[in-house]
This record gives sequence, structure tokens and C-alpha cells, in this order.
Amino acid sequence: MLRSPFSILTLCAVAITGLTTMIAQAQQWSPIACPDSRLIPEKRFHKGQTLDNFSSSKWVATDGEQNARASVKLSKDGAINTLKVDFEFIGKPKYEYVNVENPLPIPADTQVISYLVKPGAINVIYALRIIDANGETHQYIDEDQKVPGWHRVYFNLKSGSSWGGDENKKMDPPLKLGALLFDRPTVGYKSTGSIQLADLNTATPITTVHTLKIETLNKRFGNVYLPGEIVSVRATGEAAINWSILNYFGEIIATGSGSNKAEAVYTPRIPGYYAIRFEVKSGEDITESQDFSFAVLPRQGEVKRGEFLGFCTHYGQSAYPLETMDLMKRYGFTSFRDEISWGSVEQEKDKYTIPPFSKSYLEHARSLGMEPLIIFDYANRLYENGGFPNSPDGIAGYAAYCSELAKMTKGYVNNFEIWNEWIGGCGMDRQPGDHGPEAYGRMMKAAAAAIREARPDATIVGVGGEYGANCPQNVATIFREGTGKNIDAFSIHPYRYPSPPEKSDLVGEVTRITETAVIDGAPNHVWVTEIGYPTHLQGNGVDLTTQAYLGVRTTALLQASLKTHKMFWYDFKDDGLDPIYNENNFGVIRHQDLNCAPKPAIVAFSVFARITSAAKPVGINQAGSIWIAKYRRPDNSELNIVWSSNGPAKIAITGKGLQSIDLMGNIISKQPAKATEYPIYITGKNLLVKGL
Repeated sequence: MLRSPFSILTLCAVAITGLTTMIAQAQQWSPIACPDSRLIPEKRFHKGQTLDNFSSSKWVATDGEQNARASVKLSKDGAINTLKVDFEFIGKPKYEYVNVENPLPIPADTQVISYLVKPGAINVIYALRIIDANGETHQYIDEDQKVPGWHRVYFNLKSGSSWGGDENKKMDPPLKLGALLFDRPTVGYKSTGSIQLADLNTATPITTVHTLKIETLNKRFGNVYLPGEIVSVRATGEAAINWSILNYFGEIIATGSGSNKAEAVYTPRIPGYYAIRFEVKSGEDITESQDFSFAVLPRQGEVKRGEFLGFCTHYGQSAYPLETMDLMKRYGFTSFRDEISWGSVEQEKDKYTIPPFSKSYLEHARSLGMEPLIIFDYANRLYENGGFPNSPDGIAGYAAYCSELAKMTKGYVNNFEIWNEWIGGCGMDRQPGDHGPEAYGRMMKAAAAAIREARPDATIVGVGGEYGANCPQNVATIFREGTGKNIDAFSIHPYRYPSPPEKSDLVGEVTRITETAVIDGAPNHVWVTEIGYPTHLQGNGVDLTTQAYLGVRTTALLQASLKTHKMFWYDFKDDGLDPIYNENNFGVIRHQDLNCAPKPAIVAFSVFARITSAAKPVGINQAGSIWIAKYRRPDNSELNIVWSSNGPAKIAITGKGLQSIDLMGNIISKQPAKATEYPIYITGKNLLVKGL
């Protein structure tokens, strides 16, 4: 049919107007909350008054019941006066720390105390005590980011604990230094070591403000992009704003600035972790700095499912938005560990119902093809006065709950774990009852039999995540008192943060636990259902970069050692927003108030899952500081994951069809000549990697 020119023009105008409206709707700026940048300590403080320069001092190492063996002596490192502290941890069961004293006067207006430290091989935890006029002891943990070589540690006197004296929680002057403390990385730790100290002084925090308002164009949950997609973020404030874009390795790949508004636009071409940092300065001081972090992942079909690695979550506590499950799958993971508690299922005796919030997350998991491990956990007020199920009635009640929940979740859940950290008392808040290994063994035996009868197809994980110095003996006792019958695997929680897995002998510990337990009837099938490195600022936290590379090293060691059949990282999402509280910072993505933005670790884990997918672990080689986790791929080629646990080390690589990939999943143009703390993936046939 013929159309008049007028009607054609009209239709064109309508089409253009409609297209313009669609573009306007698509281009939408949205506010987004971003965390403060993790600036190095030297950018957060000004140096103040010198307290001691270690040229001549009265420092002594004390030898009390809780103290490690230690000695001190004045020394030099080049032109620097130092105090060298030698120590030995012998594995005391409760407390053991190095205590170095000198009752130096502390100015009453002191806000921060700082010193230079050159750490040795052991990642000790730094602490400091001050004694006030009324005999009250005030203790502080450092804000150190655990870096090698000479660097400063800082103790912020606004955040600490106190005891003794008048117990008024106030620093009543005059003040004196009580001690410098160096705590072991884990309970029961045994090793010798040394550190050097220099230039003890006061410091003052650089005043910071929070005026920046960050917006992102076309906001998306989790800040996940594809290669080639445009990332646009802008900041407005009350002063000049500088911005820079950094990759995981700390390399600056773009910069810009604006008067009181600055927009960063970047099109990433390769996958990885990135952060857009907005900064405001006053003179040379950075008074405000925030990071918009984002992940760039391959297209959906290129992200392979991680079979070995899963994540602990808190859907059962209504603490995770369901969208985080979609995010987990987008990163390549379908296994997660959660709970549906006894108290929520059996609120009236012998009547069992799955609560609505648990139903919703199980339904969502099934729709996504996820594979949950569900914990039968914690007490019920209807039994044992809310205590541990020890009596025949309590054990029978717990076993019945396990049986009924197993039946009700058929088609949704196939993996179950009996309790969580029974011996440690986790989740019980000082409730009554026996929570020793014998009591657990009796309870586990009854529960496992009930679950097996209800669900012959289920995988049943016993022990419930034992940990600590007595773990091998406790696990063995559990199986002697109970039984290995009906148990398919047993679980442990071998945390070691902040110590690297190699220096703290992760593989050796898991091996010893397994070998001891198997003698007493345990299945030779170990699941690590919790392990992780939190990124909190004080004490035994690690920085974001370290969490990523230690996470991959931990996973590779556990898988390639052939001792562990399944691993769950604790946990997927940060549980809170307090930057100095460890329990708020175990996640590999941020809290939902920060849009579940990525930390580098989740990108590194996603790369690990993609590259090791379908590869069979065959063992670990170690030569000095060089570690090689070895795999064989379906095409009969080899995969080696290579790193150094103690500084750069020269390596030689030979083979056919060689390819090297970095921690962020990108091809390295030249074959690496050194192994570093960052694992690299090397593939090829007739592959041989050796140290030089």
C-alpha cells in the first residue's frame, strides 16, 4: 500500500522519539555505597614524638606462665638502631605470647602508637598494652596489613579492651607502656622465630571526611561486567577529586580528575578484578578515598562450574539476599553450606515444618541447579533445657529432627552435616551439657542411623567441623565412641589465618587428622567445611590482595594433596560493615549494603574453578619455597599451579604447547622466569617446572 510523505515523516518522528526515550531510560545514574579505600598506613597517619629509638634501652622479655620463651638484644640494620626479639612458641594449650617490657612514659594526649617492624617467617599478631595511673591495663591490636620487609605498625588507642585497676574503661594519666606483645598465629602453634623493631613513636590520624557521593551508570547487582562493556562511575564532592583505576596487581591503568565532580569511564578488554579509586586531598594529605570495585568475567558459557570448592552462606539466618545465590553461580560455583536449625523446624514437640525463609532459599537453589550442604544444627528449647542433646530423650529428639528434615528436603538437598563445631560450642552461647568428643560420638551414631533410614541416597558428613590442637585425638575419639557406619565423610575446620597454608603446614595437619581418624573407623574421606582468611584491619586480618592469593594456594594444596574431597570457604559474603571485626570480613564479596561488590578473592577463585574444571589432581611437588600443585586434564595434557611461599624464586619451564595464565585468568605473554606469592597456571604436554 502507498503511503503519503507526511505519514512516513510522522512515523520516522515517532520512531526517533521512541528511540530517544528508550536511550534516556537505559542511561540511568544510580547512587552506590562504596567502602573506604585500604590506604597504606603511612597515608593514614602523621608521625609524632619519639618514645624510644633503641640506642640504649631497658627492654626485657618476661617469662610468665602465658609467655613464650624469648630474649631481646640491641642490634642494627644498616644505620637503623633496632631491638631484635628472638622467641620460641612451644604449643601451650591456652595462651602463649611474647611479652617485651619497658615502662616508658606515654603522653596523656596520645592517639596512636607506632613502630617500625621487620617480621620474620612467622606471621605474629602485634599487640600493645598501656597501664594507667589506677593500674588498669588497656590492650590494643595493630592495624598492620601484614607486608614483608620493614614497615610500620599502628595501634589506635580509640579501639581496645581493658581490665583490672579501677575498671572504669578510661585511660587515667599518667600513663606508661605496659608491654609490646607478639602473639602466635594459632592456638597450639610450635616454632622458633625472630623480629626486629625500630623507632617507637606516637602518631596522629590524618583527619578524614565523608563528603563524596558515588554514582554508577546502569547499576547492576554485584558490579559484574563482561569484557568490552563500558563501566561509568562518577563522584561529586566539595573539593577537587582525583580518580585512578587499578587492577588486582596494584597497577594504575587510567587516571583523571575534576573540580568537584569527576567521572571515570573505562572499557575493560580482559577479565579480572578492578577498582576505581576516588580521592580528595588537602595539601599532601588524603582526606577521603573510596573504591568502586568491579569484576570482569568471561561470558556465562565460559565460566565453568567449580566441583571441589563451595562457600559457606547464611541464608538460613535470613542474612543473605537470594540474589547472592545467582551471583555465586555467575562466578562458577554451585555448592554452598547452610543450615535449617532444629529449633526452627520443631517448634512444637514431634511436629516438623520447614520455616518459610528456609523454603524460599531451597526453592531458589533448586531453580538454579545449586547443590546445598545442610547442617543439622544446634539445640532446641523443647529438649535438655536448650542444652546439648546428651540424654536418651535429647539424642532421640535430635535424631528425629534429622530424619524428618532429610525426608522433607528430598529433591532439594542430598548432602547433610551433623552439627557444627560441637566441641568448640559454636552457636550454643554457654548452654548446658556435655560437648566432649564422646558425647558427640553417641549423638552422631544415632543421628546418622536415622538419616540413613530416611534417605538411603544422602551423603552424610560426620564430626561437624572439629578444629584446634587436639583435633586428631578428638576425631578419633568420636569414631571410637560412635561409629563410622552410615558416615560417608567427616569434616574439619583447619583455620590458620593470618599464617600462610605452607608455613602453618596445612597439608601435614589434614594428613595427620585423617590418618589418626581412619585407624578408629572414620571414612577416608575428608571435607573441609570451613576455612578462610578474613580481611579485617586489626590483628590477624589480611589485606584484600593476600586473601586472594592465599585462598587459591589453600584450595590448590587441599585438592592436589589428595587428602580433601570437598572444601567450603568461609564465607561467601561479608556478614557486616565493621572494618575491624573479623566476623564481618570473611567474605569474598562485600556486604549487601555495598552492593555485594567483589573482593579480588572471588575473581581469583572463579579463575581457579574455570581452569581446574574437569582436571584431575595428581599430587604436590615442593622444592624449597617453590610449590607445584599438579593436575592432568581430559586431553592428557598437564596443568601445574606454581607459586613461591617465601619471596621470588627462579624457575625453568619446559614442555610442548606451553601456556601460562595469571591469577586473574589472563595469558602471560612470556613464560615466567620466577615463581612469586601469586600462583600462576601453566599448561602443556610433557610439562616440567623446576626451581633453579
